[in-house]
Amino acid sequence: MEREALDLAAAPTKLTPYFPPIVANRAPKPVRSRIRVVLLNVAGGRHLSVVVDCLKRPPLNDADVILLCEADSGTRRSRRTDVASELAAALNMSCAYVREFGFTRRDGEIFAHLGNAILCTQPLDDVVAVAMPSPRTPPLFPRLPSRFVRIGTPTGFYASARFGRETITLGVAHLNSRCTPAQREVQMAMYMAAFPSRGRAIFGGDLNTTTTELATLHANSRRAPFAPGGGNQK
Repeated sequence: MEREALDLAAAPTKLTPYFPPIVANRAPKPVRSRIRVVLLNVAGGRHLSVVVDCLKRPPLNDADVILLCEADSGTRRSRRTDVASELAAALNMSCAYVREFGFTRRDGEIFAHLGNAILCTQPLDDVVAVAMPSPRTPPLFPRLPSRFVRIGTPTGFYASARFGRETITLGVAHLNSRCTPAQREVQMAMYMAAFPSRGRAIFGGDLNTTTTELATLHANSRRAPFAPGGGNQK
């Protein structure tokens, strides 16, 4: 409990996102009386064709909003593709993508990213990235070759979309799975502090909700196996 209190007290008041949002809007689709929302951790996007097939058939077809976590761009597990962009094109949806982390070579060139995305049948406006604290955790990836460096910070975001006469705020965030519940609370508090306080809104994400601390390699070794990319505990 003392450690959790220290984590909360040490939380910064505001952080700056490392990367700006990327937005690609398409023509709006007809608005229906109900908004259908799909939330998905795509785990990097290695099996993107399978994901596309699933999203094109019942019960997931005809989604108005898709909240997407762990959408890679240029990584090995995404087969070097831009997952959010490819998925939006396949479904003919508008897309906002916020990169959380980038991988650089020794020369500083960024060649791959990890991030989150919102896909929508309506154009997306007012896209705002929200940086969150990064807890000290066991390594997320196997040790990177010395020629690679990871940069960035955990980042959620929100955007607005107009459905008929209603403007709705859409938000997505991916919280850390390898930390204390209190550290995730800090991440969520910082995200919500930036989230619009008025109007209709839809929020979702991979919140990695656990009631135990997973901040050590020993604790993680006792976890049940999960698919590459995490997000098994909700």
